[in-house]
Amino acid sequence: MRKIYLTLALAMAFTWVSAQNFQSGPVEKIPASQQIALKKAIANNHKETKVINSRWYDYASTMDFKLGGVSSMGRTFLFPDSNILASFAAPGDGKPWVHAIATIVDPKSDWFEENGFQLITAATPYTLDSVTIYCKYYRNTASTIVDTLRFEFFTSNDHSEVPQYYFSSANIQANYGTDTLFFKATLRTGIVLDAVSKVVLNVPLNEVDSTSGMGGFNIFTVAPPTLVNVAANEVVGVAITFLPGYTYTPMDTLNNFNYVSFYSYEENGDNTYPNYTKRDWNTSQITPTQALVPGNSWETMFIPEWAYTQPFGMENHLIEFLLTGDTEFTSIEKSENNNLNVAQNQPNPFTGTTTVNYSLDKTAKVSVDVYNVAGAKVMSLGQGTQAAGSHSIQIDASELQAGIYYYTLTADGYSVTKKMVVY
Repeated sequence: MRKIYLTLALAMAFTWVSAQNFQSGPVEKIPASQQIALKKAIANNHKETKVINSRWYDYASTMDFKLGGVSSMGRTFLFPDSNILASFAAPGDGKPWVHAIATIVDPKSDWFEENGFQLITAATPYTLDSVTIYCKYYRNTASTIVDTLRFEFFTSNDHSEVPQYYFSSANIQANYGTDTLFFKATLRTGIVLDAVSKVVLNVPLNEVDSTSGMGGFNIFTVAPPTLVNVAANEVVGVAITFLPGYTYTPMDTLNNFNYVSFYSYEENGDNTYPNYTKRDWNTSQITPTQALVPGNSWETMFIPEWAYTQPFGMENHLIEFLLTGDTEFTSIEKSENNNLNVAQNQPNPFTGTTTVNYSLDKTAKVSVDVYNVAGAKVMSLGQGTQAAGSHSIQIDASELQAGIYYYTLTADGYSVTKKMVVY
């Protein structure tokens, strides 16, 4: 049994509430060998990213690294309801209890500082380019069945969509060393994110996406179908749920069908509490079964890890965010003598072709490379040797899938990288 706080107070409301018992379901602890394999995959997944003003933000892995690798890893089912049995320790011994998950990332957090440098500060607007979730997708149905992994991207630009709440109690002081704990709430109706400005992406899951055996895991990287712009000093997040493409009954067992389970860290190891830093808005949240019961105190929002008054195994979900700083911040990289200048492609966003204008102060050998959000090169365009002066190049994206890409123009060793959007 786990205890969580009743609906806390809006930051402007100055009221507090008592605690209530909520039951959290089983969490499968991941063996050390699988944890090592998954950590290696996380470390290697984005190391080829070429973009100079972008980086991947993964709060779960960052905290594990900063705390010396003490985090313990677990996973559990992600399923839209509990009207089906699930096998945990024994066949059909429980039901799926997490129906949607959400993660908010705060890139200006001191935890993301690298060598004294912050790519995104409180004064930096930025964009969400893509999200990666580490999970397990396993299939037992016919190959014709298509499931869906739904991503709902959101920002705190409109504070009414992501309001600020707080807890205040003796338990908070005892567990976190502060008398008041603030967080940004993710609002919902049922398992659907309740934000007018959200951007939704439904990703079909087919047989080819399934993990190859019980020990496998999936790495799904997706880009929002439209740009997600985040104002300075605001945060960005994603809500995710699994929508099965098959029918089932309360007597069926989920393990015999298709399912997704997601990975999370318990930050400081088993049976501990996570670290809390005031005004640091990084948080992972869930919608459990009890929160869907009409009239309960959490009926309209996801429950953050801070809400549990006892140690909780799903504190930091393994979800990564690729964020790009404002173009005026670092998007143009020039040599000391300013011999290379590259304009933003026009039009942007675009379909078909787009034009990049650039200028050289001296004769140089010019090339253009295009990368996807995972850092893989998808196109190379050699321009040969160009004289000093103004030039242009067309990029034909007719063979590229819709999404976010980066083009790097190089002239005699000097490079400029910019972002473009194909729709």
